[in-house]
Amino acid sequence: MYILDTLSDISFYRIGLIFKYAINIVCIFVPLLITILCMSDLYKIIFKPDEAKTQVKKVFDRIIAGLIVFIVPSIVNYTMTLVDGYQPDTLLKYYNGASKQKISQLQEQYIKEQQAQANKEAAEYKEAGKRIQNEEAKIKQQKEEAFKEWQNKKNSQSGNNGSSGGNNDSSGGGNPSGGNPSDGGSNYSGDSTSGGTYGSVTVSNGVFTIPNKRATSDSDIPKQSGKYGLNPIFWERLNKFMQAASQAGYKITVSSGWRSYSSQRSLWDNSSRPCSQRSKWVACPGGSRHGFGIAADLKFNGSSCSGNWDCNAAAKWAHANAGNYGLKFRMSWEPWHIEPAQVKGGSFGSCQAKC
Repeated sequence: MYILDTLSDISFYRIGLIFKYAINIVCIFVPLLITILCMSDLYKIIFKPDEAKTQVKKVFDRIIAGLIVFIVPSIVNYTMTLVDGYQPDTLLKYYNGASKQKISQLQEQYIKEQQAQANKEAAEYKEAGKRIQNEEAKIKQQKEEAFKEWQNKKNSQSGNNGSSGGNNDSSGGGNPSGGNPSDGGSNYSGDSTSGGTYGSVTVSNGVFTIPNKRATSDSDIPKQSGKYGLNPIFWERLNKFMQAASQAGYKITVSSGWRSYSSQRSLWDNSSRPCSQRSKWVACPGGSRHGFGIAADLKFNGSSCSGNWDCNAAAKWAHANAGNYGLKFRMSWEPWHIEPAQVKGGSFGSCQAKC
């Protein structure tokens, strides 16, 4: 039985019960009323003889009416029972079967059917959600496999064309088995410019050279023209790298780029790490490659992957492909820190900043 049918049955049984109550009320109160009126007429017959003739007729009429009122509902009830016995599917079943117990049973059945329907729909939604997740995972896997196939094909073509081709890098890629960052490429030639001098950094033939003297003020390491204040050639490589990641279905963003000398000094002074470990995590003021505009901190699908370079698929892709864009992750303990593949200079000596 469907829910709407159950609701209809409840309504019809309620109407049948009301009809039964109405007939019972008529059968009880109408004869009682007629009895009272007849007693009033008898009183008049006894104490008002001049009206006796008229009152006798009234009493007779009222007795006949009382019998009709009493007998007719009984006949109706009996007739409905007989008819319903021969035609059980007629609406008479709602009259004969009407009772508080019947209505209560139907209400309980209706509640159970509603709960069962709700459970069924919840199970269907859950199953549909699983199917969607499986389909999304399958599509993502297909995209990753298609990109790897394209990348392998590209690398194969580049290798056949010689070491001077495009973004080819002979030492690109990470080391998934050991968890080490990418070594970067030594023959990257995808820059739009051959080089130049940017602040205190010189770029020539893809090699970035920084001075062997620490900066001592903000003017020694000015903000560069690339986005995030980075060296423009480094930014060009980084931008191509992030665009390729996006095409592969990964989101790689920059969380920190160029830093002024005063900003680096503040990071050093406010670090909570002990002196013996501080320089590993916070570059000594004046020597940070962020200050020279040739370092950036990244996020991979929103995560820095602290202490774990392959924390998600975006990070794995980044560490495996950085070398193809003349970039590398130099510090294995900072999997978010990326730099140009080839950097020379920077012989600053021991850090003289106090802890």
